[in-house]
Amino acid sequence: GGPVVVHVHADWCAVCKAQLPVMERVLAGSAYKGVQAVRVNFDRDKQFLTDYRVLRQSTIIVFKGGKEIARLSYETDPARIEQTLATAIS
Repeated sequence: GGPVVVHVHADWCAVCKAQLPVMERVLAGSAYKGVQAVRVNFDRDKQFLTDYRVLRQSTIIVFKGGKEIARLSYETDPARIEQTLATAIS
């Protein structure tokens, strides 16, 4: 029932690889203790992509109360990623 951050990634995606350290650093913070982080594989988890209308890898989706509250795609700017992740705890 708590906030969930989903990272749609692909092993071959350079943007996904650049997002990972930022996400790991932010989500390791004590404020994010109750936030569940899930990684979805862009190449294998096609049903999730269809259900949530994900068009490209390197998409970060934040859910709260079972509803999508934020989405960011193809972004490597740490400040933008942090801002999106912060919606999970605001």
